[in-house]
Amino acid sequence: MDESYPLQRWKEPYPDHKIKAEEICWMYYREQRTPVTMVYPCWVYGRNDYTFVANLADAIMKEEMVFWRKKALIWPTYIDNLVDLIVQISEDERAVGNGYLAHDGESTTLQSFCEGIAHALDVAPIIRYIPYSAAYAYAKFLETVYTIIRKKSRPLLTTYMVKNLGSRLRFSIAKAQQELGWQPRVSFEEGFQCTMAWLKTVNPKDLKTK
Repeated sequence: MDESYPLQRWKEPYPDHKIKAEEICWMYYREQRTPVTMVYPCWVYGRNDYTFVANLADAIMKEEMVFWRKKALIWPTYIDNLVDLIVQISEDERAVGNGYLAHDGESTTLQSFCEGIAHALDVAPIIRYIPYSAAYAYAKFLETVYTIIRKKSRPLLTTYMVKNLGSRLRFSIAKAQQELGWQPRVSFEEGFQCTMAWLKTVNPKDLKTK
C-alpha cells in the first residue's frame, strides 16, 4: 500500500476520527490555502514509549499476551526517523499538499517483536495462539460489558487491538524517499536495541499506563 490508496473507515473510534480530522485539514488546504502535509507513521516506538512497547512488555511479563494471527506484520517507525521526516517536511515546500508514509524501511512479525522484548527482559517468550474469530468475539464482549457498567478504563482486549495486531498489510515509503530524499537514518535493529536498553531501566510496576 502507498499514499494513493483511499482511506477506509474501520468502524473504530480511533482510526475513524483520524480520518475525519484529515478530511478537515484537506478542506482547509483546498479552501483556505492553508499549507498542509500529512504524515502516516506506522508503529512508532523508541525510548520512553509507554504506549506500544511498555504495554506489550507488561503483557509479556504477566503472561497475558496471546497472538491471534500467525505472521501478523508490524512496520516499526523509530521515533528519531519520524522526527527527521517531520523536520524535513517543515523545510521543504514540495511536501505541501502531499502525504507521506513513514517506517524504518522493513517489517517484522508481531511475534518476533515480542520475542525480542522477552529476550531483553529475560522472560519466557509468548507462544500461545487463539483463533482470530475468538479474539474478536472476546474483545467485543469486553467492550460491551465495559459500556454497560460504565467503566472508564480500557478493556484488556479491544476490537481495534485485534484488527490492528492481526494485520498483514504492507506499506511503501518510496514516495518520501523519491520526492524528498528522506531515508530512515536509524535501522530497525539499532532502534530496537536502543529501545530495549531503555526498557530494562523501567520499573515493571510503571509499564502499564492504560
